[in-house]
Amino acid sequence: RSRHFDYGALLRETRMTDRVTGTTDLALDLTSEGNRVEELVDGVAFNVTATPGALHIAGTGGHEVGPFTLSTASLSGRIHVPLMLSLQGKVRDVPLTLTATSVPLKQVFDLPNSLPWTLVLRGPDIALESQGQAGFQIGAGTADFHVSLKGASLPRLAALFEHDLPELGSYELSGDVAYADQRLTLSDLQARAGRSYAAGRIEIAWRESRPRVTGTFWSKSVDLEFQGRPASKAVT
Repeated sequence: RSRHFDYGALLRETRMTDRVTGTTDLALDLTSEGNRVEELVDGVAFNVTATPGALHIAGTGGHEVGPFTLSTASLSGRIHVPLMLSLQGKVRDVPLTLTATSVPLKQVFDLPNSLPWTLVLRGPDIALESQGQAGFQIGAGTADFHVSLKGASLPRLAALFEHDLPELGSYELSGDVAYADQRLTLSDLQARAGRSYAAGRIEIAWRESRPRVTGTFWSKSVDLEFQGRPASKAVT
C-alpha cells in the first residue's frame, strides 16, 4: 500500500521545527507467518520504503540550507528485532549514508515515554555517531543524546553548509545534546582541530523569527598557523 507523506507537516505537528519542507510516497510491506495467533504476532515484520525526493531546510533570512536529496530510504522492524532506519542521499554534492537503530516493535507497542536509539552518519571523510533517547510528550518532541564527529578536513565538512573553513588538519568534536521546545543545548563540548583545542557550551533557540545563539568557551591552545598562510605561533 502506498501513501503520500509530508515530512514538514510531521515536524511541525510535533513542534520539532517549521523550517523543513518536502514530501514523498511511502510503500508499506507487512508480513507474518505461523499457525497460531501467538505465532502470527511474533512473526510480524514490516518494511516501509520511500520514493526519491528532496528535503528543503530554510535558514535565517529565508535562504535555503541544503537541500538534502534522498535516493533511498527504508524503515524495517520485527516484534523481537530492533527497528532500523536507513537513508542514502546527498547534501549538495556530498554523498551521505545514515543508519539509525532503536528497540524491537514489542517495546514500541508498550508506548514508552521515550525510545533509545543509536545513529551513525557516514560520508567522504565524515564520521558522526550519536546515542541517546527521543521523548514523545503531548504536542512536543524531545531528545537527549551524546554525539561525536570526526574527520580529516574542515573544508570538506564546511562544504555541506556552503561555508569556507581553513585547513587545520584533522578534527574531533563531542558533546551532550538536549532538545526541547525548539531549544537545543550542546553541553560538555570538547573540540579539537589540528593543534587547537576548545571546550564549552552552546544554546540555540528558535522561538523568535531568527535563531538566538549563546555560548561560553575556553581554550588551552589555539593554533594560528593556517596552511597556505605565513607561519605564526600557537597561543596557549
